[in-house]
Amino acid sequence: MLPVKIPPSEQETILTGLNDIPAEYLLELLETVKATDDQLQHWAEVKDLFQLLRSELKAYFSNQKSTFESPNQRVTEYLDLALAFYVELYGLIQSRFDLLEKTAYKINLDFPWRTPGELLVSILENQAASMLCEAFLPYHNFSPKKLKAFLKGIAEGKKPKPATKQKSLESWYKNHFQPKDLQIFNVLLVFVLEVCVVASLRDNSLKRRLYYLSLRADDLNQATIRLLPKTGGWQWDKGTRKLGSQVGGGYA
Repeated sequence: MLPVKIPPSEQETILTGLNDIPAEYLLELLETVKATDDQLQHWAEVKDLFQLLRSELKAYFSNQKSTFESPNQRVTEYLDLALAFYVELYGLIQSRFDLLEKTAYKINLDFPWRTPGELLVSILENQAASMLCEAFLPYHNFSPKKLKAFLKGIAEGKKPKPATKQKSLESWYKNHFQPKDLQIFNVLLVFVLEVCVVASLRDNSLKRRLYYLSLRADDLNQATIRLLPKTGGWQWDKGTRKLGSQVGGGYA
């Protein structure tokens, strides 16, 4: 792991941003549109997850041991590894923030972030939004078995190779980011990673940062796999969450 120095001002930016993830106005909106009890519960679960991450980061910034305790050791492990991943991700963003900004302007993408911390907060906001989204689709089926297989494939190195032999990097970026809005869910994280992957072809220090970030991502993926139930899953059907049977064969 490469050293990552997060200035006090950036620490405050990240903690303040996390305090409102997912944003409270979304809860007010849900109440206005008469969201179901299951949808409101899902919002609360996502909120709890990001507040736990905030607590872990706050302890890390203060050089203190986390006070979070869970009867499930796998939850504690997951939070520890999530902390390591996002600190490493901040280090990547911090090291090439100017490059990210220049690339966005070059391909006519809006880049409103003034600091790496603000950009990291937006990535977290988008991830929370993507987690919330499943509850508001007309139908969504979550299968732990399929996700486990997907994450296992990533952890074992079955990753898509970036198209780095394009004649024009500008045309490559333009072809890979549609619609041209970095605020949509996880597109912002993909943008950061792809810009850095391409730049790393001629930058060994950046290549090392990406390598260490990939290790943190693999660790986090493995922790996610261990957290998932062996069977079951859940299904969203018009705002109602139906849990999968622990013996298989349908939802209740």
